[in-house]
Amino acid sequence: MSDKGFSLVTLDSLAARLRNKSLPAVRAHSGKVEPGDVFVALPPNLPGEKGGLDFLEQVVAAGAAALVCAEVDAERAKNVLGSSGKKVELCLVPDVREALGALAGAWFLSVRSSEKI
Repeated sequence: MSDKGFSLVTLDSLAARLRNKSLPAVRAHSGKVEPGDVFVALPPNLPGEKGGLDFLEQVVAAGAAALVCAEVDAERAKNVLGSSGKKVELCLVPDVREALGALAGAWFLSVRSSEKI
């Protein structure tokens, strides 16, 4: 971790950790975040609505281990994480919705692998 409250990680590393269950879940709803989760900060659906970045303080306080956000929002995310006093991993991606799909797929594989067939 850096001394700024965050460290940069790759999408592939988060996906691998979801698959091997060292991260419990991926969430896109700030109110559902639990300790250790990955939070994906989706943009607002419509102009004037709030997006995931508007809830960063809440998800950090809830114990999110990692945050995924768009590269264009990097400075805003770094400012919030840097002032939070908590250590959170930050993954910057060009397309947040695509990243959510990749992470959800990795999480689903971890759930499927634990099922008895």
